[in-house]
Amino acid sequence: MIYQLFYGAIIFCLAGSAFALEKGEFTLDVSGFSKHSKSTYIDKGTAHKYNETNPGLGISYGLSDNLDLRIGGFKNSYDRDSVYAGLNWHKDFYFGNWTVAPGINLFLISGYERNSDIPVAILPALTFGHRAVKLSIGILPFGDESNVTTFQLQFNFKYF
Repeated sequence: MIYQLFYGAIIFCLAGSAFALEKGEFTLDVSGFSKHSKSTYIDKGTAHKYNETNPGLGISYGLSDNLDLRIGGFKNSYDRDSVYAGLNWHKDFYFGNWTVAPGINLFLISGYERNSDIPVAILPALTFGHRAVKLSIGILPFGDESNVTTFQLQFNFKYF
């Protein structure tokens, strides 16, 4: 049931975002999927499969043409709730109405056990899309707990 609601929200946002074609300062960020370089992780001596369905919502606010403030939450790869806040720096390249934007995210993030007291994540990303609807592909090059590479997908809808 939760996944039907999640997919319904994506379809609603895709339909609604067609009307938000002027440049705005906010986007609605819808998270959903990840892929890990390993299929399992060890927790307290037991192997567990990574959760690769990661529904979540967030909001981004453009501080400048190349810097966004981002906040949100999602179900993480360990099937725990996570919240994040941070910055996304990106360089936009325009091809008519299409945009390609490589960038990097710097987040404070909860829901993960860490060896340090500062829950920081540095995530390279590539965003591409047409006008108000964009797709972000992120990569976590290594995991703090299990040295696993993770790819994430997120849709970004420009509304304001």
